[in-house]
This record gives sequence, C-alpha cells and structure tokens, in this order.
Amino acid sequence: MQFNDSLISKLEGLAKLKFDETERVKIGQDLEKILQMVSTLERIDTDHIAPLVYLNEAPDSTRADEVQGQLTKKEALANAPQHNDDFITIPKVIDL
Repeated sequence: MQFNDSLISKLEGLAKLKFDETERVKIGQDLEKILQMVSTLERIDTDHIAPLVYLNEAPDSTRADEVQGQLTKKEALANAPQHNDDFITIPKVIDL
C-alpha cells in the first residue's frame, strides 16, 4: 500500500495533528515500515499453535465475587456529614 498525501492528510486530521512536509515524508516511511512488519507477521503459520489464554500456567487464584457486608441506606446516611432523605450531599466544588 502506498501512502499518498491525501491519506496522510486524512490521518493528520483524524489525529488532530499538523505536519510539515519533512514530517509527512517521515510519517509515510514509518507507515510503510509498519505495514511491512504486519505483512511479515501474516506469513507466519499459526495453524497448529493454541491461543494464549493465560500468561503463565499457574491456576487462577482469584475468588468469585460475592455480595457481603452491605450497609442499609439508613446506616450509610448515618455516617455522612450532610445528607437528605436519599443521598449524601457534598459542597459544590466546580463552578461552570
């Protein structure tokens, strides 16, 4: 694939960047190198390789999520310095 000025301009706009002419040439060369690398990777035969699911063979040591130790609304609001009947209220910190 050839990276022409229109494609580089489109990428420049999408990325909200501005390139001068030397940077455009360098970006085009870099994109060509990236595509060559991807092309090389596409030629590798991975048909008989199992997908990597875990980075190591150790068993999963995470526990299952369980709901426990819940506070009632009344208990949670009792700890709040300011609240109304349903919510904890806080002072305004941002003026728009």
